[in-house]
Amino acid sequence: MISGVAPILNFNKVRVIIYDCDGVLCDSTKANLKFYNHILKEFGKPPINEGNQKLVNIAQTRTTKEVLEVIFLGDPTLEEAQKFSRETNYDPFHKWMNLEPGIPEILEILQNKYILSIATNRGKSLVKVLTHFNLNRFFDYWVTSLDVNAPKPHPDYLLKIIRHFNIAKEEALYIGDSRVDRETSREAGVNFIAYKNNLDTPMEIHNHLELRSMLGI
Repeated sequence: MISGVAPILNFNKVRVIIYDCDGVLCDSTKANLKFYNHILKEFGKPPINEGNQKLVNIAQTRTTKEVLEVIFLGDPTLEEAQKFSRETNYDPFHKWMNLEPGIPEILEILQNKYILSIATNRGKSLVKVLTHFNLNRFFDYWVTSLDVNAPKPHPDYLLKIIRHFNIAKEEALYIGDSRVDRETSREAGVNFIAYKNNLDTPMEIHNHLELRSMLGI
C-alpha cells in the first residue's frame, strides 16, 4: 500500500531496486539469535533475552561486530568473541531462516525490467544465504559490511551501488524494514519503501507482491 505522497519519486525513472536482506528477503530473526547465543554459550554467558526487543532489533539490523560490542560491553573477552564469530560457520543456522512471502515470485517479475541489488549489514554469510535460497540468480550486484568502511546507516552502501551502475540517485529505490535502513536511504538521497514496518515513510508495503501495482507492472 502507499501510505502517503512521495513527490520526489517517479516510478518511471527507477532502474535499480535495492533490497536489504534480513527481515526483507528473509525472516532471519531466529537464526541470528541462535548464532549469537552460540557465541554467548561458548563464553559461558546466558542467551539473549527474546523479550528484550531493543537487543533483538540490534541483533537483526547491525553488523556482527556492532552486536558483539553491545552484548559483550565492558567484557575483556570481547576481542576473543569477535574472533570466534569470524571463524564460526553460519551454514548450520540456515534451517531457522525462511523466505519472506512472495520473494521468489516478485524477483522473477522484477528481473525482467529492473536491475536488482542488495545492501546489507550482513557480511561473508550473505552469499551462502542467497545460495541456500537460490536467490543469487536474481541479483546483479550486492554490497555487504565487508565492502564499505562504515556500517549502515552510513550511506556508502547505496552510493557504492549507484556508482557501480552509473545511475542517478532518483533511479534507485531501496526496500528495507528498519529505521537503520530508512536512515541509510535518507543519508544517500535514495527513495525508500518500508517493508512490514511503520517507519513514518511515504511508502510502505506489507507483501512483496504489492510492488506490482506500485510499479505498474
